[in-house]
Amino acid sequence: MQNPLHEFHGGCFWISFKKPINILYENRVVDFALELDFSYKILYCTFIIKKELLVPKIGMEKVRKEAVIGATMRCLCKGGFTGLSVKAIAAEAGLSTGIIYHYFKNKEDLLLNVIREAFAQSHQNVMQVVEPLTSQRDKLFKHIESIHSVVLDNPDFYTVLLNFLGQTSNNPEVKKIMTKFLSNLTSYVRRYLEEGVARKEFAPDKTKDLDVMIIALGMGLGIMCTLAPETFDHKQLGESFKSFAEKYVE
Repeated sequence: MQNPLHEFHGGCFWISFKKPINILYENRVVDFALELDFSYKILYCTFIIKKELLVPKIGMEKVRKEAVIGATMRCLCKGGFTGLSVKAIAAEAGLSTGIIYHYFKNKEDLLLNVIREAFAQSHQNVMQVVEPLTSQRDKLFKHIESIHSVVLDNPDFYTVLLNFLGQTSNNPEVKKIMTKFLSNLTSYVRRYLEEGVARKEFAPDKTKDLDVMIIALGMGLGIMCTLAPETFDHKQLGESFKSFAEKYVE
């Protein structure tokens, strides 16, 4: 069997048969607390398992980051920012805190990546169904339909969004991301309207500020249906949402 010494690349350790084994790796001492009667094979296997928890695997960055971001979203949905810790996120992800700090500078860096990912997922889902269409009218109403469907298609989105909204007043980075997100949302609707006017699909005198109103109404309905789904009829509100927009683009 291969010597376990050779398995720990870039590190060094000392073994004493009179006390537990300590590993010195990247200036951190990890106590394995192995019993004296452990066999060489068990020592080898335990060592490799522990090594997997400490050292990020090559080529696993994307998978690990997605796992951590997903775990953070779940923690936010369960308990919000109160009591949110890297330790809790690591437990949810099934990883060590060291792995998280390898990929993210600190908790704030992780949270900023979480909100970016939440927005990116929502945007990607909408664009997949909207962009293949050719008529600006079809794009506009499919966009409205997709915005309203976020509550069902991505139920955690608004929960995560509401948690971050409370951070905008004292966190400039979160505010910057939120502002950019809202700006991007309105810009897509504005593009449909402007191109629709140019193609004479929409009347120019009826589309002023319609992009902002559509996004504001869509997100407002999404928040209401997330907070009180038993109170509001999501399907009926979706029909009313489209009827509202139709009055401006007939």
